Amino acid sequence: HSYLKNGLIAARLATLGALGADGLDWKVFTSPCLPKKYKAEVTFGGYTYKVSGIPDGYAGYKLCYYEVQRVIKGIFHQPYEVKGTNVFYAFSHYFDRANETGLISERGGTVEVRDFKKKAKEGCNKMTKYRPISPFLCMDMTYITCLLKEGFGFKDSTVLHLAKKVNNVETSWALGATFDFFRNFNIH
Repeated sequence: HSYLKNGLIAARLATLGALGADGLDWKVFTSPCLPKKYKAEVTFGGYTYKVSGIPDGYAGYKLCYYEVQRVIKGIFHQPYEVKGTNVFYAFSHYFDRANETGLISERGGTVEVRDFKKKAKEGCNKMTKYRPISPFLCMDMTYITCLLKEGFGFKDSTVLHLAKKVNNVETSWALGATFDFFRNFNIH
C-alpha cells in the first residue's frame, strides 16, 4: 500500500499547516515540534516555506503529538495488508531516524512501536541535545510514532523490522511509487 504524496517532507509541512497554504512570501509556519529558536526555509514542490519553533511558547512531545495527529487522522487508515499482523517491515526514514537515535545499528534490526515512542518523547523533551542530528527530529519521531499507532493501528508491542536493504537491494520510496503505479493500472 502506498500513501503517495505523504512522505516525510510533506508530512513536516502538513504538520506545520503549510502544505497548500496561501501567503508563502510573508507567512512563518510555527510548531511546538521544533526547537524554540529554530528558523529556516524549506523548499518543497517548487515552493519555499518559512518555518520556525515557537520562541515564547511551549514545545514538547504531547503538543507535537496533537499537531501530528490532526494530520494523520482522516488521511491514513490501517491497510488490509497489515491487519492482524504483529510484524512489520519498514525502511527509509523509519530506518534513518531509528539509526540516528541509536535504536538500531547501520545493519538494521528490530524495535517495537513503543521504542519509537520513547525516543520521540526523549527527542522532543531534549530538543537542544538532539538538534545536531536534526531540528526536525522531534517532529519526525512523533510523526512516525503517531503514524504507526493512529494511522496503521499498531499496538505498542508491534515488532518493526528495520532495514536499508532487502536481499541486497536498497529499499526506497520508489517501491511505494511502483505499487501506486500498478494499482492505477489494476495490476495485482
